[in-house]
Amino acid sequence: VEVRDFQKDGKTYALVMEFLDGEELRTVLKREKTITPGRLVRMLAQTAIGLGPSHSNKRIHRDLKPDNIFLCGTREGDVVKLLDFGSVKDKSESAKKLTVMGTTIGSPYYMAPEQAQGLDSLDHRADVWAMAAIAYECVCGTVPFTGNNGPTILLNILTKEPLPPSIAGKDAAMKVPPALDDVMEDALSKKPEYRTTSIAELADRVGRAYGLDGDHLAWARTA
Repeated sequence: VEVRDFQKDGKTYALVMEFLDGEELRTVLKREKTITPGRLVRMLAQTAIGLGPSHSNKRIHRDLKPDNIFLCGTREGDVVKLLDFGSVKDKSESAKKLTVMGTTIGSPYYMAPEQAQGLDSLDHRADVWAMAAIAYECVCGTVPFTGNNGPTILLNILTKEPLPPSIAGKDAAMKVPPALDDVMEDALSKKPEYRTTSIAELADRVGRAYGLDGDHLAWARTA
């Protein structure tokens, strides 16, 4: 989100940001349950471009969820705006320690296993996991891990495997290609070292699972 100004008012401070015309992905999913493959690929592609520099500078969002992905509608398609960088984990050498080790920040449904455990080794691959969980929900109409409360959800994330999306999404409005099963298995790997390495790679693999040629750099601007 573009910041236009920074103001001090007495003892408080304010950021003046651009006005966003559109709706959160959460609102879309509540209304439509799923989104079209083209809309999903464009969203993942733009998110990859948006978070790429942040990840390169070792800053992890840590709270990616449909509520924090804002879709500004245009004639060419959605323009994605990423919201709420208030939970960012700064892993750069000059970083100031803002959170206590062993604490967890984020939404349980989209929290990577290492984030659920509050591990300090967490890096950008936690954001990859979160975006994969969001993509899974966009395709299947349900999150990969469910539960009655936060602890149950996190326990399931740590100990269980999600249904392949071709099975979980068998009743979805849009057919889920079997090729997406391997993509989600890799992106939702419990061990970061075996996980898809970046959101850019995730976007590329999701697009190709749907039979697209090219890559996320082109798809982000494709109507």
